[in-house]
Amino acid sequence: MPVLRPSGSDFTSFVKAAAQYVPAGSSAKASKSGGVPVALPGLGAVVRTSQVGALASPTTSAVVINGVTPSASGGGPTRTPVSTTFTFTGALQPYLAPAGATTATIFMWGAGGGANLSGGSNTGGAGAYLTGTFAITPGVTYYILVGEGGRNAVSFGGGGNGASGGGVCGGGGRSAVQSLTPTLTAVSGSGSVVTYTTIAPHGLVAGQAVTITGITTTTAYNGSYIVAGTPTPTTFTVTRSTTGTATFSSPTVYADIVCVGGGGGSASWGGKSGGTGAWTGTAGNGGSANNDTFGYGASQSAGGAGGGGSGGVAGTVLLGGTSGEPNCGGGGGGYYGGGSGGATSFNPGGGGGGSSYTALLTNATGANGVGGPTPPGTLVPGYITGVAAGSVVQGFGGNGLVIVLA
Repeated sequence: MPVLRPSGSDFTSFVKAAAQYVPAGSSAKASKSGGVPVALPGLGAVVRTSQVGALASPTTSAVVINGVTPSASGGGPTRTPVSTTFTFTGALQPYLAPAGATTATIFMWGAGGGANLSGGSNTGGAGAYLTGTFAITPGVTYYILVGEGGRNAVSFGGGGNGASGGGVCGGGGRSAVQSLTPTLTAVSGSGSVVTYTTIAPHGLVAGQAVTITGITTTTAYNGSYIVAGTPTPTTFTVTRSTTGTATFSSPTVYADIVCVGGGGGSASWGGKSGGTGAWTGTAGNGGSANNDTFGYGASQSAGGAGGGGSGGVAGTVLLGGTSGEPNCGGGGGGYYGGGSGGATSFNPGGGGGGSSYTALLTNATGANGVGGPTPPGTLVPGYITGVAAGSVVQGFGGNGLVIVLA
């Protein structure tokens, strides 16, 4: 088997080609090390990809860093990429950036929306897929959030709950890579602006989503917000009308470096499916029999509106809407979450999909779900069958999946 030895500009071509690989042939077999021969278009070479977690169930998501061994030659890379796997745990998982690594290329999927347990032709919406490269600092710990498939609760990653009457119709959670900013030292509100001060430079940029916890007095300072500005290297602002003195108990600020949207949950009966997550632009709307109760997909600047009638709830920063009516679908999590379905005259609507954040990526591209529950990007190396899929008829949505090369 030829060994890929990228150098100079060929290494960039290798990284790009990894996002659009094709199997080396239907007769390709796994090697003793667990790899599968994979042809990389345009490079005339075959490499062996890591297949860690290939036996995981469709609702067990993973973050996989594909391990290949390019050797240094001329102006080529001087280090070997590191392979790491993260599976869904319902908690943030630390990832230590390898020594010598200054960029990481990530491939990631949002989780799929759930569908009801009582039957019907409805399906959850698929999560979105995206890929791109972002800067990392060797020795710094980042945090991996693997989105949870839609179910009968708010999913990890921000998928909204749906069907308060008992169906499994929640939206799928987003998947994300996060940084932890330095400790907060002060918070103050004036008018519609809240300013947070950190003990050291925070590295945030306007437009990033942050999640703030640990403020014990004037707890309204906690929450998920979009950074409005960075007046100094140690201050950032968000738009919120909150004032008062803040006291702290181990305050934390996690910032999404990149995230990908999850799919919306279906209505619990009547064939009203959830909307798909979107890697760019506006996510898909949920379904509705009379086209009046579906939850709207989120955009790059706002959460999706809730469905018409009663119970429809808009998505917000990182969080899909949770329906206030039985039998309606929850919104998918994302940079902005999708809106939940509403209900009129026994006509429940599906939830909208969540949007994605790619502003800090270079060479960003991706795909949305095809045909409602069908996940995109299934030919990417390391994809696990069922990941990002919307639930078909009954059950939980598929969890998210992320692949990183660093």
